[in-house]
Amino acid sequence: MDISDNLRTLRERWHIVVAAVIVGLLGAGVACVLRPVTYTASVTMYIAAPGIQDSNSAASNGQLAQERAKSYIELVHSTPVMEQVIRQLDLNESPDDLASRIRVDHPLESTVLEAQADAPEPEAAARLANEYGQAFAGFATGLDSNRGSADEQNLTVRVVQSAVPPAAPSSPGVAMILGLGLLMGLAVGVCATLLGNRLDRSVRTASRLSTAAGGTPELGSIPKVDNVDAALLAGADPSFSEEVRRLRTSVCHSSATTYGVVPRSLLVVSSVEREGRSSTVVALATAFAEAGNEVLVVDGDLRRPRLGEITGVRRTGGLTAILTGHAALSDVVVSWRERIDVVPSGPVPEHPAALLGSSHFRDFVREVEGRYDIVLIDSSPLVPVMDAVGMAEVIAGVVLVGCASHTTLTDVRSAVSLLHRARVRPCGTVLTMAPPYDGGARSRYVADPVSTGDQSATRLRPVPGPRGDSRADTESPTARIPVGAAGHGGHEGEAQVGDKIRDNLDRSGSAPAEGGSPAQRH
Repeated sequence: MDISDNLRTLRERWHIVVAAVIVGLLGAGVACVLRPVTYTASVTMYIAAPGIQDSNSAASNGQLAQERAKSYIELVHSTPVMEQVIRQLDLNESPDDLASRIRVDHPLESTVLEAQADAPEPEAAARLANEYGQAFAGFATGLDSNRGSADEQNLTVRVVQSAVPPAAPSSPGVAMILGLGLLMGLAVGVCATLLGNRLDRSVRTASRLSTAAGGTPELGSIPKVDNVDAALLAGADPSFSEEVRRLRTSVCHSSATTYGVVPRSLLVVSSVEREGRSSTVVALATAFAEAGNEVLVVDGDLRRPRLGEITGVRRTGGLTAILTGHAALSDVVVSWRERIDVVPSGPVPEHPAALLGSSHFRDFVREVEGRYDIVLIDSSPLVPVMDAVGMAEVIAGVVLVGCASHTTLTDVRSAVSLLHRARVRPCGTVLTMAPPYDGGARSRYVADPVSTGDQSATRLRPVPGPRGDSRADTESPTARIPVGAAGHGGHEGEAQVGDKIRDNLDRSGSAPAEGGSPAQRH
């Protein structure tokens, strides 16, 4: 995970960082209210050796004073000194409690001792420091006066600078405490966010979905919208339409790279339910039709069909009737929008997996591939049931869909494993319910919602091929190319596809030929 991934994680989960900062500031505010105000006063003591007669004696006594200062540090909290201070100031605390409020510093190679005393009031701090200085000086001098050496008897401890009441408290101020609270909250929030993302097993980005699918090409993402149909067809969200067009382009190029040819049929699968398969099928169908292709949408989920709810197309027969031999394609196909036909699922059969894995389904796929430029088939989820696995063995191309913050890495890996066991390789992954793209030229430069035609389609290479309808005889031969004309990755084949599709796209704004859908004209 690089820096850009971490920044995207922080942007997506910013509320965790904000919550941690607020908690940190609240904790700092409580600490400001409850903290005791402390004042600190200092008294300076000097270890002197009077009666110096010559330079040698001065050097010797100075060295002795420095050595004695080191030993005095061990006695600064001695009980006799603390008891004397308690008696003089009439304090109601133990020697140990008093010792916790007094500190003594000794600079290196120095004969100076500096004592600091803490108290809740400035005057009390000054009195405590001065009384401690006098008590310790007398205690240390008394120790030296009992020694037998003449040199040692000359050492005395004197207070050279008395303590004065401090003007400001020594305890941390409000600004410092709040600043520390802010920094601690920010640090905790960032760490919690990044750690939570590392432990999170859900798929949140298109790149993470692609990685979980074993490096399957990343086709793109579909942003989260309230109504897919309105966002695509009503022009309410031009940026959403541009993302779908970008997805259409990626599907064309990635499928040609993966399979060597541009497939005539695509199966849209997901690992579990509620991952946006049906919405992805509708979005792609609208984008392909916008580029001038005849599109057939098939609801292949014979257990819990969803396309009927999105398109509003409901028939009693549907795909089930075709596969059981009770109806023909022309009997159940419904013209939904311009250049888009729909085959509903029909009634739920007793054994959907067996029906979808039969030779009747294979014949159905081959029939519709010959009549439409592109066939998009919805399916059941891969992990719970095996319906989609049998369908994937028949259909030319497979697109794996995952839902942001809903699909888990385990689900994706399980779905890809099932496809690989059936020797099926997806051409790419699509992330649905993705956070809207924010910032940059992509979000600012969008198509005019009131303009007609798909101006971006001239840069695309949609799925071509013979549709077998009456328009094929009246249009230029360059408007259609047979399946596999994309070649096997050669540049010449792709150039031919681009030139011939442009002729098709130039006619995308013309009225459809009379006679109904391609299926009904046969």
